[in-house]
Amino acid sequence: MSSKNNIHYPILILSDGQEDNHVSTLIHAVMCELEKYNLRHMLAQTKDAALALIRQETGAGCVIITDCSASGQCNSTLFFRDVIRAIRAKNRDIPIFFSSAVPALERLPTDVSMELHETINACEDTPVFIAGRIYLAIRKYIDNLLPPYFSALRNYALDSPYYWDCPGPVSYTHLTL
Repeated sequence: MSSKNNIHYPILILSDGQEDNHVSTLIHAVMCELEKYNLRHMLAQTKDAALALIRQETGAGCVIITDCSASGQCNSTLFFRDVIRAIRAKNRDIPIFFSSAVPALERLPTDVSMELHETINACEDTPVFIAGRIYLAIRKYIDNLLPPYFSALRNYALDSPYYWDCPGPVSYTHLTL
C-alpha cells in the first residue's frame, strides 16, 4: 500500500489523569473513527507517563491533550504547560489539539493557547467531524515534512502510472543468452 493510504504516525493522547467523563468517551469514539483511516493511538494518563511518551515517540502525527476535569476550572495548567514545552522542544511543527468538555481558550494561559493547532469541544462536535479534522491536520503535517524537491519526487512516484526505469542501452542485444 502507498503511504497516501496508510499513515504510520501514531496519535499521542495525553490526559491530565482525572476521572472518566464525556471527554474520555468522545476521545474513544474519535479513535474508533480514526481507525477507519488506519491510524493508531498511544495513551498516557499521568504527567510522568505523558512526558516519557513524548521523549520516546519520535514519529507522532499529532498530539491530543485532554482536560478531563468536569468543572470549568483549569486545574491542570502546569500539566498542559510542561507537556507543551516538552513537545515543542522536540518538534516545532506537530499539530497539538486540546480537548475539553467546556470552551477552553479563555481559561488557558496565552503561552499555552498559542501553541495549539485546534481545540476540540466535546459537547459540540461529533466524533466523525473531529476525526476528519485530526486526519486533515496529520495529512498537512506529513505533507510538509519533506523538502519541496523530495515531496514532488515522492508525489510523482506515488502518482505515476509508469515504473521507474534506469537509463541504459536502447537495444538489449548484449543481454542475449
